[in-house]
Amino acid sequence: MKYEMIQMSEASHRETISRSKAGSSIRRASLSFAALISLGMISHVQSAVVVQWGGDMVSGTEGLILPTPTTNGSTRTWGYSSSAPLLSPAANYSGQAIYGALQNTPGSGVAANLGSARIENVASVDELRIWGSTPSAGQTSTVNAFIFFTPNVASTDTVTFTAGNSALSATVSLPSAASRETRFAVQSGGVWYLSQTVATTSTSLFTLDDASIALWGVWDPTGAPLSAVPTSFTTLGSAFTDIEAIGFYSIATRSDGNGARITATNFTANATVVPEPASIALLLLGGGLVFYVRRASNRRCAEI
Repeated sequence: MKYEMIQMSEASHRETISRSKAGSSIRRASLSFAALISLGMISHVQSAVVVQWGGDMVSGTEGLILPTPTTNGSTRTWGYSSSAPLLSPAANYSGQAIYGALQNTPGSGVAANLGSARIENVASVDELRIWGSTPSAGQTSTVNAFIFFTPNVASTDTVTFTAGNSALSATVSLPSAASRETRFAVQSGGVWYLSQTVATTSTSLFTLDDASIALWGVWDPTGAPLSAVPTSFTTLGSAFTDIEAIGFYSIATRSDGNGARITATNFTANATVVPEPASIALLLLGGGLVFYVRRASNRRCAEI
């Protein structure tokens, strides 16, 4: 009897050890799985130039395709659209598709069309010209140009701002303006934001070295007239986890009897890109690994 009890005790002990080893194997496999996912995500996250606009893209001139405008008093607005570009790649234009909204206020009490809305090649450098109409003598002219681009990445990729991978730059000229400003614009999760960082010089390379630590304010560009610049900037760029579009918003006001002018020659955006298919593949691979180890461990337990 004592011998049988000792045998049962030893068998129970061996089973406990076996189950403990099996549990340890599963835990190790789970840790390996987590490590695999982490390493895989890190290896596939990359810094990339998601927008690169500028240079020699047209021969001569190429006019923008403006939608039907909305007129409110002396203000005429060519409204926002995320699906109908102002200019698409074509025979005489090799750049990225340009989207946006434009606005002209001649200040004379009578609405008027823009004096210029086109890309013009000047000494092998293309100028995006959004120029206001010439106002009546002594009147003030104001032009608004909201220009944006969609990131040049795969449709399944996710674009974000992370430290060191979120530099923005634009070369925008607003000459002879009594007041002027340019801000960067970002759409994330369907919401538009303008940067608190602002350029107020007439001609400059406007840069934001790290958009992830900059402050941004919610803005709605869909109305007519265009909404005022936000007064509150409380969102960090690092909160943008699904960036859908990037661009800039300029306002120029001129009071010397000439039409206000906005001229852009360059826009570049760097961001962090995460290819989704690679992540899914890693999850499947890791899940299969855990299943295999669990099954093998259960088989060993059953055999003991």
